[in-house]
Amino acid sequence: MTILHDLIVLFNTTEPGKIYHEVVRIMLQNLFLLPTLSLEQTAELCNTSVITINRLLKKIQCPSFRTFKQRLQDILDGYGRHNRVFPYAQQPMDELKDTFFHRLLADIADLASHIDLAAVETICGLLHEAEDIHFYCEFSSSHAKQQFQVDLVYSGKQVISLCEPADQMEDMKNLTRQSVVITTTQAALKHYADHQNMMKAASKTDAAMVAIVSSLSPIPSHYADYTLSYKGSDTALDNYFIDMLFNLMCITYRTKYIDPLY
Repeated sequence: MTILHDLIVLFNTTEPGKIYHEVVRIMLQNLFLLPTLSLEQTAELCNTSVITINRLLKKIQCPSFRTFKQRLQDILDGYGRHNRVFPYAQQPMDELKDTFFHRLLADIADLASHIDLAAVETICGLLHEAEDIHFYCEFSSSHAKQQFQVDLVYSGKQVISLCEPADQMEDMKNLTRQSVVITTTQAALKHYADHQNMMKAASKTDAAMVAIVSSLSPIPSHYADYTLSYKGSDTALDNYFIDMLFNLMCITYRTKYIDPLY
């Protein structure tokens, strides 16, 4: 997720009429103006105070107004190259549709041909023996990820899901030999550098770590105890394959450890 995603999420989860809802509404209507304004000018534009702007930045986990402006400017400057659903060149719409499905089917075939089902079963066995499972991922809104968490909770596991690197680092103090960390990594994500530092730190704890990784954003092999990989593109297309792998773990876990109960 980007700073723009963070603003939209806050807008959509804040009750209309509340101060943050109104401030973010004005920000979203003035995206190209914001990077040129000072903190005081932004507060004036949004009909609020500097204190409220700083509190809003804290809510979206942004350390400073300067960082906020830089992240927003980076998104605006690079929007033509990034934030794509899948990689493509300029072409007519009918060809673009065919290119999308061709790429999607080819990448699904690639995943199906190399996925190690024995490794998936081993990971599910590890999770079944664990007491607490910690999801350290960039964002939590994936239905496939949430469904897998529901299955684990149903099985009596404590599940913690944290998206911000600072929160993940703090949570590591609670990891034990009965803990498992599940993480996903993509080079295009906002906190990629911090995420790598988190994985390095997590690898030094007593917990086992499972990583879902893109072929374009490899991690040192010693960081994770188990890895599941997919052919990456560093676009939104990658999210499909992360969800597929979570679905595959969900199917395997339910088949082995939940369905036999009925």
